[in-house]
Amino acid sequence: MSQFFFAGQTSWLPLVLVSGGLLVLVTYECWSRAKKFYPIANISGPKSDSWWYGCCADFGENIFKWQAEFGAVYQYKACIGDHRIVIADPRAIDYVHKNVHSFPRSAKFRAFIRLFISNGPGMSWVEGDDHRRQRSVLNPPFSPSHIRDLFPKFLDKARELVDKWQGIVKAAPEENGTEIEVTNWMQRATLDVIGTAAFGVEFNTLHNQQSEIALIFEKFIIVNAVAVDAVASARAALESGDKGGKEVKLEKPKLSPSEVYAQFGTFLLAGEDTTANALAWALVELCSIQKFQTMMRDEINKTYAAVHEQGRLALHASDLDKMTFTQAFIKAQCCHFAGVRWRFALQEMQVFLIEMVRKFRFSLPEGVRIEREMTLGSIPVVSGDPSREQRLPLIIASVDE
Repeated sequence: MSQFFFAGQTSWLPLVLVSGGLLVLVTYECWSRAKKFYPIANISGPKSDSWWYGCCADFGENIFKWQAEFGAVYQYKACIGDHRIVIADPRAIDYVHKNVHSFPRSAKFRAFIRLFISNGPGMSWVEGDDHRRQRSVLNPPFSPSHIRDLFPKFLDKARELVDKWQGIVKAAPEENGTEIEVTNWMQRATLDVIGTAAFGVEFNTLHNQQSEIALIFEKFIIVNAVAVDAVASARAALESGDKGGKEVKLEKPKLSPSEVYAQFGTFLLAGEDTTANALAWALVELCSIQKFQTMMRDEINKTYAAVHEQGRLALHASDLDKMTFTQAFIKAQCCHFAGVRWRFALQEMQVFLIEMVRKFRFSLPEGVRIEREMTLGSIPVVSGDPSREQRLPLIIASVDE
């Protein structure tokens, strides 16, 4: 009997030790967070009904309401007793961005970026002096003159997307257009543009019939393959002494091999989604305000008429500067639906919108309400039909010539 009691007693020992350890950790975490966030406790903000999820459950619905009630700076409770400060004052935001040493990104966010996007010390992950050094190296390829040189590639890919959509519209039985999930198509087109313009590689995802999940896995494989090939080509150019090699600073390497490889993931995985989502939201605005669609189409037709009078068949990059309404519309979209974008995204958006609005009319399906989560570069959420899940369908019909 004593042996049985002893055995039963020892079986509870690990559970008691684990429970005691967890209790100590939770207590310490609560104490440390209370001490850490005490300085901001007096900042006004919404009340929370839950310690576990704080105000996060209805953050997206109330962010503008809270701003009107509490002002340009307020605090709210996040998950598990955490605190967040929201800043909506332009001068304060400018100060934060100019003092990156004092306001670094959180360790959790940087760990996510390194694991899922940059896969190394890329520009989206590094901070401070390393970030400035990498940015100075990567800035020249995105100069205005170089971006204009990429214009024909943007135009070719926009036309490919238009041809794809025209095939879908013509094959559909509906006379007034058909429903197309535009976000996925935008992501495919943007990925192809980045591959062609930045790396000289044809990903050909516009013509790939794989599922979205298969394409996601393929993107991660592409990143490593493209990085290895591009670095090998650059080294060969440097050794051969051609023009491309002479542009490289020989006296002092500015990027380590691991930093070079990490940039490819940032370009492909981060640049593709943000630009595609910005384009998708621009189309949503055109659906919501039909007169904008008409004004943009009239401006596009006038520009093409002027181009044809000059004996040209295609647009030049300089022609975009003359489209004042289209320029203003896209810049307003970039401000209103802000996302982390690469510098050629503005011109890329112009080219795609010009080609699409020139060929199609856009409208929302009946019974569908489109919302946008309050996060940078987020994918739209569709409400109304549960079977649609998280997609952005639009009714697209050919423009009557």
